[in-house]
Amino acid sequence: MTYRIPHQPDELVLYSVWDVSTVHIAESDAKLLGGGHPLVVTYEYPEGWWLHVDSDLGDDQDKVMKELLEAGFSPAFTHLLSVARRHNVDWIRLDGDGEIYEYLSQHHW
Repeated sequence: MTYRIPHQPDELVLYSVWDVSTVHIAESDAKLLGGGHPLVVTYEYPEGWWLHVDSDLGDDQDKVMKELLEAGFSPAFTHLLSVARRHNVDWIRLDGDGEIYEYLSQHHW
């Protein structure tokens, strides 16, 4: 028996996710993310956060990065966002068991 899916979409909308260990953010970043900071869109779960990467910043990217630093986020955090934007990442999965990258700074807290 063959089943046909009615109204099957012509295209799927897919998002990219970068799996990153929480070791790549400072403890102060974790505290800000845990408090639901208004400058970032996150979804917290027991082992970390899903962090939305805004790819539509255009010329405002430097301004937003400066605002994040002024709000108390670390240079490591803003660097992580910059790398994600450069690689067209939609979401960062910050997880205690996430991937560790040698080229990113590490913070053992």
